[in-house]
Amino acid sequence: PMSMTIGVVAASSRFPAEVRERITAFAAERYPDVDLVFHPACHDVSGHFAGEDAVRAEAFLALANDPAVDAMWFGRGGYG
Repeated sequence: PMSMTIGVVAASSRFPAEVRERITAFAAERYPDVDLVFHPACHDVSGHFAGEDAVRAEAFLALANDPAVDAMWFGRGGYG
């Protein structure tokens, strides 16, 4: 099977490291050919957000423009 790298960013709300660990364990068990790459900004703190607006935007662009990343996931959504 073909392997895939998925970049994960937090577009709005941060999420705890424990959530990252559970997601990683689930993906490893169910989808062993998928490699999840979490941007460190997923755990930054600015109020209830995962870092300032510019930090979240830079995290998205860094993974979106990384040629090793095949797809993107948003770790947490926003309001609504």
